[in-house]
Amino acid sequence: MTERIQSSTTFTVKHIPFFGLWWSSRGSGGSFGIKNSDSSRNVHVTIYLRDDIFNCHITDTAKDPEKVWEKEMHVSEFESLYHEFVSNCVKRYFWHQKYLQLSDEVLETIKSLGEQGGLEEYDATPLFEDYLTEDILVKKRIRTGFYEGQKMGFLPRRKELFFAIPFEKRKMVVINTAIHKTPFWNIPTVQGFTRYFEYLDEEQILEQAILSDPERRREMEAALHGMLAEVESKSLRDSAE
Repeated sequence: MTERIQSSTTFTVKHIPFFGLWWSSRGSGGSFGIKNSDSSRNVHVTIYLRDDIFNCHITDTAKDPEKVWEKEMHVSEFESLYHEFVSNCVKRYFWHQKYLQLSDEVLETIKSLGEQGGLEEYDATPLFEDYLTEDILVKKRIRTGFYEGQKMGFLPRRKELFFAIPFEKRKMVVINTAIHKTPFWNIPTVQGFTRYFEYLDEEQILEQAILSDPERRREMEAALHGMLAEVESKSLRDSAE
C-alpha cells in the first residue's frame, strides 16, 4: 500500500494564526480540509483517479451519510472538454485593447509567498499591506502584458468580469470569473472545491474554526488593528515626502 503523506499549514497576520489548512495524499488521490477546533467533526474534500474515473467528493463526519456531495467524470470526457474550452475561451484581441493587470508589487508578493512551499506558517501580512497601500490593478494594453511575460489581467465585459491571459501576439485565453459559467465547471475538482467552500459557509464551519476561541479572537483583532495602523503611518510618511 502506498504510504500516505500528510502536511498542514497555518495562515497568520503578524504571526497571529487566523486559520489552518491540511492535506494528505496517497497514490492517485488525496484529501484537503480546514483545521477545525471541533475535533469531532471532520469536513474535507477528496479527489482520486481509479479505473479511468475521476472522482471528487465532500465528506462531513457529522452527517449521516457522511458523503454530502460527489461528482465523477470519465477521463475520455476531457477531450471534448478541451475542444469546448478552445471554442469558448480562446479569443482574439486588438492591438489597442486594454485590461486591468495586477500590479508588479502584488505579483511579486504572491510569487514570494508561492516560493515558500512546505512552510508550517504563511504570514499573509505583506499581501494585506500591498492590497491596502498599492494600486493593485493597473490598466495596460493586453499586448503589453503578452510581451511582459503573458501576464494575467482582468477584463470587464457586459457586467461580468473575466480572467485574461495573452499567450500570442493576437490571442488570449478569456475565462469568466464566475467559474460555473465556464467549461471547467464540468471538472469534478473545480466544482468540488467550489462546493466545498460554499458548504463551509453554509455550515458556518470556517467561522467557528476562526472565531470559536475568545482569546484568539482578541489576538486576531489586535493583529489586524496593528497592521492597519502601520499601513496608515506608512501612507502618511509617503505623503509627507
